Amino acid sequence: MPSLPSDRPEAPSRGDALPGPLLCQPAGPFFTLAALFAAAAPWPWLLHWPDAALLHLRLGIFGMGGAAAAGYLMTAQRAWTGRALPLPALWLAALWTGGRVVSLVWPGQPWLAAVSALVTGAALLWPILAARTARGLPAVLFVVAMGPAEAALVAGILPPDRLATLLAILLALVGGKAVPAFLLAEAQRRGWPAGPQAPGAGLGAAALVLAQLPGVRTGMLLLAALWCLSRLRRRSVGRLMRHAPLSAAAMLVWSWGLCAAGLVAAGIGIGPPAAATHLLTLGAAGGMIFAISARAAMRRCPHRGLVASRWQKCGFALLLAATALRLAAGAGLPLALAGSGLCWSAAWLCHLAAHGAALMRPCPWPVLSAPGQPRQTQHHAALRNPG
Repeated sequence: MPSLPSDRPEAPSRGDALPGPLLCQPAGPFFTLAALFAAAAPWPWLLHWPDAALLHLRLGIFGMGGAAAAGYLMTAQRAWTGRALPLPALWLAALWTGGRVVSLVWPGQPWLAAVSALVTGAALLWPILAARTARGLPAVLFVVAMGPAEAALVAGILPPDRLATLLAILLALVGGKAVPAFLLAEAQRRGWPAGPQAPGAGLGAAALVLAQLPGVRTGMLLLAALWCLSRLRRRSVGRLMRHAPLSAAAMLVWSWGLCAAGLVAAGIGIGPPAAATHLLTLGAAGGMIFAISARAAMRRCPHRGLVASRWQKCGFALLLAATALRLAAGAGLPLALAGSGLCWSAAWLCHLAAHGAALMRPCPWPVLSAPGQPRQTQHHAALRNPG
């Protein structure tokens, strides 16, 4: 029986170029904004500005994290729904930038900045609702909630120590699906065994939500950490870290491993109280944002997949150094705090150097994945790597 025609548009074919350069796609301007906010985040601390702690959080969590999440979800929803955004990506990025500028000029009026987050969230929701799908909906609703969350933080309703938990939930919702998918694609491209199926992506987010209940916090955080490690339970991950420790896929492994370490530290209470927070924010969230956003500017080679540039590899190494130095600063090492901030900013400037050079290049589809591998090449790779 012939299938009925559908009015749902199709996503572009793999290997096609999207209309316009990367600058005109969400990954171009939003990942640029995320890197700019990230590079600026340590300087309120380093320069001892008034209300440095609050400004640091707003630049890092809501500036960097919000722009990165919006850029990723706007890019991914096209594959999920086959539909374009209701507004051009550059318009939405300009609106988002306006919200962040307002938050700096009038820091006591957070609802003005929240408007940009709500409009961006509505633009994300429209294609999903129009396609009548729930795919990606929890993460999109989380982005919508970032505006009210920032207002609650400024008003003193939301404690700052809760932000690390909220960021971990967002990591679970986004990275819980993206990391296994990217690693599986990398294993298939190299002809390595795919490994066992990981537990559902919602399990980690549910455990983190339940961890807010009294009496079960330690157990739920450790369960979330085990869930994180289960996403890496493949023999190909070990091979990858041995042969290409700073490759596009390996950056995801480093970040996801730091997420598990941060959850363990929070659950058991290892080290200073701030250690878990910095593992989750600098290491896991910062590393994940860097690793995923850098993919949009990486070279695409038919037989090598996504190839990270020297700028990107150097930047990710600096990000890992910034995380280690921030942990050392918590242990009382002199000058480690300043070193961490400088390494963090330098890491994102390296990211901007690579990303900025790609903004006017044609934007391939898929934006964040490697081109498909020819069947003959896959067969030869399987013969070379039988186990």
